[in-house]
Amino acid sequence: MKHGLKILAAVGILAFSTVSVAHSETNGELDYLRSVMNIFRLHIHAIEQTIEPGSSYSDNVVRHAAAIRQTSGLLDHAYPGKDSKVNSRGHEWPWEDEEAFRERVSVSQDSAKELVSAAKKWNANHDTPNLLDAIEGVKQGCRNCHGDLRNWP
Repeated sequence: MKHGLKILAAVGILAFSTVSVAHSETNGELDYLRSVMNIFRLHIHAIEQTIEPGSSYSDNVVRHAAAIRQTSGLLDHAYPGKDSKVNSRGHEWPWEDEEAFRERVSVSQDSAKELVSAAKKWNANHDTPNLLDAIEGVKQGCRNCHGDLRNWP
């Protein structure tokens, strides 16, 4: 029951952040990008919760992994262009080379595909080490860009 409440709270936070983006009058695009990044965080957290022993929601692992895979498709449109040098917090945008950005997006998308495969295997035989490796791959894909500039967006 406790896990269900955590997942429900995470979904509520996601819904609130999505609604708040729609009503944002300042930094709307940055708020949107933050929401997309938060979607990744919330689904990763939900997977980590649902694979805990005794979870009533373990059948949702594949659904959360698929949601991460779908969300990774939004990264193709996240490149702000060469003219966007500084975000609202005063941090410089590190990607003058769009191709380098696209390569890192591709790595993130590939890791999201691998997560879906690992989640399906976990659902069949509870291969936790394989799933945890795939989760770490997705996290590393995030760090691949955000480790260079943690505060973007």
